[in-house]
Amino acid sequence: DPEHVQNENLLRLYAQDAPTPLQVTYTRGRVWWLATYQKFSLGVLNMRTIVSLYKAAPTPQVAAGYLAVILEVISLPISHASSQSSASLTSPVSLLNSNQTPSAATLVRQFLDEGGLDIIVKNLLWVQTPTEQLTSTPVLDADEGNPDAVRLSMSLSLLKLCLDIQPPLTPEGALRLPLSALRVAVSRAPTFSHLVQVVALLPTDSSYSKVVAQILDLVAEVTVRNAHTMAAGVGGRLADVTRSGLLFFLLQYQGPVFFPISQFLHLASPSVEHVMRTLFPAPMVELVASRPQRFAEIFSSEAYTPRLVWNQEMRLHLVQHIRTHLASFMAEIHKNGRTIYEY
Repeated sequence: DPEHVQNENLLRLYAQDAPTPLQVTYTRGRVWWLATYQKFSLGVLNMRTIVSLYKAAPTPQVAAGYLAVILEVISLPISHASSQSSASLTSPVSLLNSNQTPSAATLVRQFLDEGGLDIIVKNLLWVQTPTEQLTSTPVLDADEGNPDAVRLSMSLSLLKLCLDIQPPLTPEGALRLPLSALRVAVSRAPTFSHLVQVVALLPTDSSYSKVVAQILDLVAEVTVRNAHTMAAGVGGRLADVTRSGLLFFLLQYQGPVFFPISQFLHLASPSVEHVMRTLFPAPMVELVASRPQRFAEIFSSEAYTPRLVWNQEMRLHLVQHIRTHLASFMAEIHKNGRTIYEY
């Protein structure tokens, strides 16, 4: 019942009570969220209030709860618009009043006005803070996930959502100028650097595989897929994939799923090929450009053919050399989370 939500105190109590950040919005919180969102659309709660509660959160767990609320606040108008024709009468989305629901673009603007990009960047920098190392605790419940990985994933989802709502191209394919300040900031240092450097610091258990894929999708969004904006000199550049250190961070990554990395290297192959040729046998570099799935399979296993020899000893040798190359940078970033890799 919407009348059960009186003010932001209930929002605070609910976020503290949620067993995991993910459950704030995706399990028993769904019914609660309908009431909260209706109060939000009527002005009882607003983006400034929720962001203020996030900033004042007493623990990282509570902060993650508010981050989930912000993500849902911005996501729900999109869900509402896409499901108006098919939602059932009992669906929470179908019960929202479209005349009272702020648009997603408005909510993104309000979030960014309240320092939204700084919130996201601080969550990325938190990964790089030596006093709060990420954990690699085995996942006991796949629906809840590793809380550290969930927090990172929510931050990256929020950034992608904000970028998607402010696309660089019109429906006709023309460049929309000026680009949003957010897109420009994410495609350039230091924000771009902080984003890609997360990969170098992640544990290698499977709970972080989604985080790696999200980072690569964001990097592709502001570099590889931005041919129009790159030509106009206002977007990220393919060369940034190498200069940022991302290529080296990816190749030393020992996580269980390598195919998303191989797909990204395929997209970025025009930029990274010259460096890849100093690290791999020529047939491996050709596979990146032509058959990325096969490259992923061989990279993680072995191949013995007249044309290509690759085995785990060669992969270990590669990783050791990359780690030697990155040693001084890794030592520095653990002292200062704002350290930027220099190519």
